[in-house]
Amino acid sequence: MRRFFRILKWCVLGLLAIVGIFLIVNGIRTVLASSRLAARTEALRAAGQPTSLAELARPPIAPERNADTYLRRARNDVQAIESEVYSARDKLFEADQTAFEDGRPTPELMQTMRSALAAHPEAMPLIVEASNCPDYDPQLDFQTDSHSFLDDLLEQVQYCRTPFRVCNFSVLVQLDEGHPEDAMQTCLAMFRLTRLCDRDPMIVSQLVCIAIRGVAAGDTNLVLRSGPLPQAAHAALEQELALFDVPERVRQSLRSERAFGLQSFHDMASGCTAGGRMAPAVRLTPWVKNDMCDYLDMMAEYIQNAALSYGEWNSATNRLSMRQVGPLTGLVLPALQQAHNAMTRIEAQFRSLRVLNALLAREQADDTAVPQLADLGLPADVVTDPFNDKPLHLKKLPAGWLVYSVGTNLEDDGGDLTDNLDVGVGPPLASTTTDDEETPR
Repeated sequence: MRRFFRILKWCVLGLLAIVGIFLIVNGIRTVLASSRLAARTEALRAAGQPTSLAELARPPIAPERNADTYLRRARNDVQAIESEVYSARDKLFEADQTAFEDGRPTPELMQTMRSALAAHPEAMPLIVEASNCPDYDPQLDFQTDSHSFLDDLLEQVQYCRTPFRVCNFSVLVQLDEGHPEDAMQTCLAMFRLTRLCDRDPMIVSQLVCIAIRGVAAGDTNLVLRSGPLPQAAHAALEQELALFDVPERVRQSLRSERAFGLQSFHDMASGCTAGGRMAPAVRLTPWVKNDMCDYLDMMAEYIQNAALSYGEWNSATNRLSMRQVGPLTGLVLPALQQAHNAMTRIEAQFRSLRVLNALLAREQADDTAVPQLADLGLPADVVTDPFNDKPLHLKKLPAGWLVYSVGTNLEDDGGDLTDNLDVGVGPPLASTTTDDEETPR
């Protein structure tokens, strides 16, 4: 019996020793992780970078200078127009719905758009007035928790699509009525408005901005091909498109995404969930703090790599993906990859649109020389494919010019824009087979 208690005693002492060693090791890891995290967050604060949602808040701006003021006034009208047009569209055959998305609405749908716009005459003037504002602030609540903020942001950015759909209807009606210059002015208003919407935080906002830029680019392509435009219209379009700075857009969205991510980590630790409800808290243990450090290190590298070419960016991303990072940080990597692909695609589309604009401006100036990319008066990077750093492709089809980039597969698919293989601008329903002769560069 005495032997049993002696063994039990040593077992208890051994267990206590193990627990003590664990607590000591965990304490050391906690100190190291806390020090590592504090050093990174302090470095961000010293550089003037936001580290929480509250720090993303902007100073108030005068209502008359805020584009959101006019978009709010137009909200009921633009939603009514969208609802009426899409209700009519949903009754069409699938082929007619596809034709509408390609800018070829049926006569009946064209009349629906015309009637809806006429029934709400204040909608387009308010949208244009919003686009002419010097600033934009949708007045989100940056003092709330990360879950509630994300819900509010998603609702806000989804509404941003609606004014652009109304602008799309307006462009189609203006072209149908033979007013291409008015349609170009509507397109320019769309581009101005996208630059204002760029000020919304986080990657999800940028993805919506990419989508609405695609709508504006598609409408502009239709307008450019609708007939001759004054040289001033071509110049105004080039001036507006030149303002699109992809690396800066990437940096801006990643900085705000980083602040949101840090806020999410802290909200998770406090047990805060959507709507301010509380859940069991996950303490900021050493592994969570190390995960936060991995997240900050990863975001810092992505921000630093924002100006890299597509190939260089992918190489850097592959190196990052092979690095051992925390589980929560690992979940962010695919979203960043998809966002960068989308940004590169819209950049390729904008470059192609600028080339098309320059080509048509030359033709309308009676310049009969065989066009060379280098002779269009555009910066060298504009005539370069952002996916492979080679010149953009030009093809002269019977229906007009086809300008395109190779896209994410890095292969020339002959200008196939229908299946998102190549990226660019071409004539509606134009054949883009490889049998077409490519214009010399």
